[in-house]
Amino acid sequence: MEDLVILTPDSAYKEVLPAILARYQALGIRSVTPVIVSDPYHDSSGQAVELLRSYQSSHQRALVVRDIEGSGREVQGATALEINLHEQLIQSGWENDRAAALVLEPELESWLRFGSSHMGTVLHERARKNRDKLVEWETKLQDICNEHGGMDQLGKPLRPKEVFRDLLKVYNIPPSNAILGRLAERESLRNCRVPSFLRFCDLMREWFPTS
Repeated sequence: MEDLVILTPDSAYKEVLPAILARYQALGIRSVTPVIVSDPYHDSSGQAVELLRSYQSSHQRALVVRDIEGSGREVQGATALEINLHEQLIQSGWENDRAAALVLEPELESWLRFGSSHMGTVLHERARKNRDKLVEWETKLQDICNEHGGMDQLGKPLRPKEVFRDLLKVYNIPPSNAILGRLAERESLRNCRVPSFLRFCDLMREWFPTS
């Protein structure tokens, strides 16, 4: 059987999740080859069961990923949505230890290390304007974070997608999922303390141990 199928709400995850899993030694797992399936109905989809049904006989594990933002379940919260999705998978025939759901709050950009040197490198490589002001990019980042409500207790922007979009806009960098993938290839996997990222890492280590 194949290792893993992951159902994702948008194409950004197609760049980020394989990039992280490719760093299997740093992640503390064996080598894993994922199949990424895009849900055409995105975060509010009710089609997870149907979209993954055909993989039950060919793949060892199935993971459904969602952003709480745009799911229509924001009031209930990420944990409730994870439980609901997992229950749907079990009822459809997936065994309990072969399937899981992971809901990010508020979305994938919450995994980014906004003030990292790798983020700075991306800006320097791709900036099309304000290159003379790149030395001040971290100050500009803080200003943008403040414009979008500030930081949470982990030092992450409360509105990470909007902050990332506006930071790129300052330097006239077209938004691209490839940028997210590049950062996922380079950032330390030990420094992100976002709960959903830690759950993802723990789940991969449980499912695909090194021995």
